[in-house]
Amino acid sequence: MELVEIRIKRSRGIPAEAADEAVLVEGFGIEGDVFAGKADREISLFDEASRLYRHEERKDGFCTVRFGENLLTRGIDYQKAPLGTRLAIGDGIVEITQSGKECHPECPVFGREGNCGMHLHGAYGKVVKGGSIHPGDKIRILSGR
Repeated sequence: MELVEIRIKRSRGIPAEAADEAVLVEGFGIEGDVFAGKADREISLFDEASRLYRHEERKDGFCTVRFGENLLTRGIDYQKAPLGTRLAIGDGIVEITQSGKECHPECPVFGREGNCGMHLHGAYGKVVKGGSIHPGDKIRILSGR
């Protein structure tokens, strides 16, 4: 399991930027990210395989353009990671606080199918130990709370 990509959204209305390094701040999220500090949703995580599905199979879905993960991972099935699971990434630790994401009711895919499956993929987390992270860092699953 590894960290593939880091994306930081510095302000609303502009795309998130890929980063070669990020600083995880305990109880806050990613330093410099506009969505940091949102209690149990400090960081968004998504696995590479699910991202490919989102972009290839759900091209007209809102999540394709509206949802941008902070951390793109490889080898983690977030459907099987219970709440409280801790991920050691680089020098930091992130605890999973929410599995999947909520659908947008106005989304074309949601209107056609009820959901697009995105509610099963990805996760949100909070930083329980700060530190530096980099693409290529190995990820270890630690025990739950």
